[in-house]
Amino acid sequence: MGKQFEIVRSYARHTMYQGKEDVLDVVVGSKADAIECIKRTWEELYQENYFEYDDEVIKDGSGYVLWEKGDDRIGDNDVCIYVREVKSDKISMAKKWVSSGGYRGRYEPINYVAGANDTGGYSDSPCPTEVCKRELQMVKDYLRKNGIKYREMVCATSNLFCGSRYVVVSAKDLDRAVGLVDEKYQAEWKEATRLLWVREVSNG
Repeated sequence: MGKQFEIVRSYARHTMYQGKEDVLDVVVGSKADAIECIKRTWEELYQENYFEYDDEVIKDGSGYVLWEKGDDRIGDNDVCIYVREVKSDKISMAKKWVSSGGYRGRYEPINYVAGANDTGGYSDSPCPTEVCKRELQMVKDYLRKNGIKYREMVCATSNLFCGSRYVVVSAKDLDRAVGLVDEKYQAEWKEATRLLWVREVSNG
């Protein structure tokens, strides 16, 4: 597995977003790959502001230089997109939006291993909190047994009545954890659970 870089959008504190940051994408590879990604991302989001765009420089409509060759950030005094390397042994709680069409979708942690929906503890809840936590606990216990540290993270979805709980590990442990959990899920948990889903092993 190559190095992991987060593509982060950061707003200045004087803007309406008051210093907010959000992870737009994740790149596994080289820093050069990540820099190409910030350029593509900026182009997708702010293309109407371009005055000049090529491999050497990006400027806005007033001629302000947003990016020059070799920079690991692109932007102006209000907003920028930059590259942040993920420390392999740190459990990052960064997340990104995953669209399921239109305005529907959910936030998903970058390094999640497994997840389950949670619609609360009401008697008619389709995804009861108790079941959600019990099934995720199976994943936690299995990771602990295999010496892998984890954290739990709750993320919002476009459904106001449903959140998603995830088990998250470090970038260093991600491949091993996904392999172990997916194998266990296919062999035992798939038929024994109803809310749990696991991250599939990548063939890429």
